[in-house]
Amino acid sequence: MADQEKQFQTGFNHGYILSAHEPELAKAILKATHDSKTMSEYSHGFSAGHDIRVLEHIIPEKTEMTKPAKEMESLNTPEKKFTKGFNAGYLIAKHEPELAAKIVKLPNEKSHYFKGIVSGKQEYEMEKMRSRLKSVTKDNAPAKGKNINKGRGK
Repeated sequence: MADQEKQFQTGFNHGYILSAHEPELAKAILKATHDSKTMSEYSHGFSAGHDIRVLEHIIPEKTEMTKPAKEMESLNTPEKKFTKGFNAGYLIAKHEPELAAKIVKLPNEKSHYFKGIVSGKQEYEMEKMRSRLKSVTKDNAPAKGKNINKGRGK
């Protein structure tokens, strides 16, 4: 599966699940997404997932549930909601950092899913910082076998 398809699918799942559990947050994210100058594959997927969830809610079918619908049913505890939000926040921060920045500014601090999104975004940013720090430390480290005290007076 191509990277763009993965981003669309991830956005679709997040849009679908979030629309079911946090409809106000989903609407705010959609607004932030549509206010952006360009929409990414993730944003298109998020919008499509939201739309499908709304349609399924309006016109319930008697068919087998989709994968996002099954995931939605399993989010019955605060811990599961936080974990799903964390994973979503991490992926959004990785693929759509501008959208992640807009999402965490939304006033919804009471939701476990939203708290997970914020934590996931923070985790991604910390990992990115650790990676940068490792590369800087690695670049500035003296070469092995070199005497760093050579030439210094006693």
